[in-house]
Amino acid sequence: MSNDLQIHLNKTDFTGGEVVTGELELKVDAPIPVRGIRVLLHGYEQSYWGRGSGRVRSSGTGRVRTTHSQTRDLFNEEITLFGDPPLDTAALISDSFTGLFSSGHYHTLEPGSYSYSFSFTLPEDLPGDYEDSTDRSKIRYLVKGYLDIPLKIDIEQTVQLTIHETHDPAASQPVSVSSEKTLFEAGTSVKMKADMEKNVFLTGEILDCRLMVDNQSGKEIQAVTVTLQKAETLSAQGASTVNIEEVHTKRYDQISIATGDSTDLNLQFELPGDVYPSIVSSELVQVEYRLCCALEIPWASGFDIPWAMDLDVEVPIVLIEETNKTAGMGS
Repeated sequence: MSNDLQIHLNKTDFTGGEVVTGELELKVDAPIPVRGIRVLLHGYEQSYWGRGSGRVRSSGTGRVRTTHSQTRDLFNEEITLFGDPPLDTAALISDSFTGLFSSGHYHTLEPGSYSYSFSFTLPEDLPGDYEDSTDRSKIRYLVKGYLDIPLKIDIEQTVQLTIHETHDPAASQPVSVSSEKTLFEAGTSVKMKADMEKNVFLTGEILDCRLMVDNQSGKEIQAVTVTLQKAETLSAQGASTVNIEEVHTKRYDQISIATGDSTDLNLQFELPGDVYPSIVSSELVQVEYRLCCALEIPWASGFDIPWAMDLDVEVPIVLIEETNKTAGMGS
């Protein structure tokens, strides 16, 4: 038998306000001196982004790179299951020095199997967990079980929690957005209006969008493109930046809107099921979505070279996940 520590949770998917309950199981193959057996529950958000390149400089010449970073704890709770409470850094140094000269200074775990139960109530209104592969920004929730062993590397295991941000589907509202573009030729324009019966959707859901187009451009419109855009807003140290990403695009190219026609289009668009839901409760990392409906309006320049002008409307939507996901007891 070798030393082994396992964290078992009642489930791994939660919303704010729920209770995390679990068990720490420990197997010991030889006597171990310990300060304690603990569980650390930690939730935090971190925003990070940089601009420019080269060395960071405060004065003089050369390229300047500005880096913004901030981390904020959402909760940080340590539970002692056996032994003494954790020590701060100064007390830890003193305690380790004392332990060198006193074999009985610490608790001793004899060989065998041990089991400890624990529970923790999550704070209300937590933002959903999040991590972007393109930068270091994240929202993360961890449960770490460990043996606090003096002057040695601790035996530990860490389990990550999935937190679903709370959004009330009943708060969904109809949404309507309009746009108009006047073209170079006198009296020519295109108007577009997008209507949806609600603005809150489940990831993976098929949404219906009614698009009303008034084409007075003098050119036939033959395509509509619908794109789901993700807007990631990062805040740190009083500054902020927005990253826009096109998540999924569908082109409707069997559409014909002749000049002088007004047309109603009923478009169906399947939302991806593998995207992060909207995050609006975080102070440092927010994730919002919008549906961008664009018309391709062909026209000819004075040199008879074909070009295209786009007219689009951006409809803000909220993406949520089902929160009834559970996992049985397991590591």
